[in-house]
Amino acid sequence: MNDLEKNVSIVDASGLANNVLFLQVHFGRLGNTRSIGGDIFETDADKSLLRATKQLLVSPELEAIRKADLRMYQWLYNSSGLAVPCSFDAFCIPKGSLINVRQKLEDYRLERIALVDAFLSVYAAQAKETGSKLASLSDLSDYLPIEVVKAKFTFGYVIFSFGLCEGLKAISEGLYQEMSDKLNSQLQNAGEEITAVFRQTALDLLTNLQDQLKPSDDTGKEKTLSKNSVDKVKKFLDGFSLKNVTDDKQLEGIVEQVKTLLDGTDLKANRSSAEFKAKMRDGLASVTAELSTMVQEKTGRKFLFDE
Repeated sequence: MNDLEKNVSIVDASGLANNVLFLQVHFGRLGNTRSIGGDIFETDADKSLLRATKQLLVSPELEAIRKADLRMYQWLYNSSGLAVPCSFDAFCIPKGSLINVRQKLEDYRLERIALVDAFLSVYAAQAKETGSKLASLSDLSDYLPIEVVKAKFTFGYVIFSFGLCEGLKAISEGLYQEMSDKLNSQLQNAGEEITAVFRQTALDLLTNLQDQLKPSDDTGKEKTLSKNSVDKVKKFLDGFSLKNVTDDKQLEGIVEQVKTLLDGTDLKANRSSAEFKAKMRDGLASVTAELSTMVQEKTGRKFLFDE
């Protein structure tokens, strides 16, 4: 077996389906812009080629809803060790994380209701104020009745598994096989993406930590090891077994090596120790070298570990 063959990770699509559930989340909000015709421009350009928009509301409350939705999505995407972004516009949830993920979503549902109520309480006043500022560009039809506005704010999610109805086989074995092949292909792609993302994330985290262990290129002095960098690595390591839904044995071996290297590490006592840094540097060098051979050139997104 050559080196290229050694580093090819084969993902068992059926294994992925058995290890995870899938989550799709929807955030509905009131739109806050409208298009304006090109006639407002004083120019000799072809106005059919010009586009402009107007903002309907200056509303901190509406912006707070948008930011809260983004935080919820980022929590799922970056995951806090619970959900795994994957293909076909869904999150893969390790079955052991389902209760925690659902609790987070239900807590957010209540938080969002309060945010929407806060916005609705000031909507009429903000519409009047912004409309007056828009002057001739103001259009009363842009400002919907309060009950219609409230209906725009929707939030929901669906948790599902992938599988074919056996009844389809009774109708047409050929169609059943065709759909089965498509499903396996989707799961295969999702598994390969998850594997690639985890490997790239691990490499980035460890490379960053390794860089902090090196003396400064400018002064030759030892750098101060960032507690945040070590914490991010430990967070990845601690959440790995739960999120290793593709059963990536190669990355599991890397994780165990790094855990052994960091086991019992007293960062506060050793963060300025040149001897400690040299030991860590040597240990990480071999790990990152091995990990580099496992990472493809293009892996797409990666997980972040900032709260």
